[in-house]
Order: sequence, then structure tokens, then C-alpha cells
Amino acid sequence: DMLDDCGHHTFPVVSEGHLLGLVRRVELEEWLNSQGDSGDSLRLEEVADMAPYIVDLNFPVERAYFMFRELGLRQLVVTDAGRPVGILTRRSFRPQAAW
Repeated sequence: DMLDDCGHHTFPVVSEGHLLGLVRRVELEEWLNSQGDSGDSLRLEEVADMAPYIVDLNFPVERAYFMFRELGLRQLVVTDAGRPVGILTRRSFRPQAAW
């Protein structure tokens, strides 16, 4: 299984370089397990967060940290000219995180 070799918990859904949404691993696994061998297509709306929080690459780190604390975010997508370049998580703000 492809997810067995991957340690990520959130995956960006991108089309032509632009972010469409985020899919959390748990929702993706649940959908895959419920489908069995049916071969049905995945409808993005069923499993994705279609309106994730997004900040620009030049957004101040202190404000991103504040957003995590005040809004209780799980992830924050970082974009450059509208194209995703990274995902911040709570773990990004731990002292041992490498910037």
C-alpha cells in the first residue's frame, strides 16, 4: 500500500500548480477501506478540506504561530504566487524544528 511507506498525515491536492484542498490521511484511509475493490472514483468533496487556511511565503512566522494558537489549526498551507510550497503544522513551531 502506498500510504504504508509515507509518514505524512496531510496531502495537498493540486491541479495545474494551484491548491484545490487538503486531504488528511485518516479520511483517505477510511475512503480506501470503504471502497474495497469497487473501483469507484474518489470525489474530492467527500474527503478534502476545500478551504484550508493559506498564507503567503512572506507571511511573518510570529503571526502564523498566533494563528495556530488562536484558531487551533492542524495545518497551514504556505503559498508563493498562489502555488503551494509547503505545509506548516504544530510540529513546525516546536523548538527542535529545523527552519
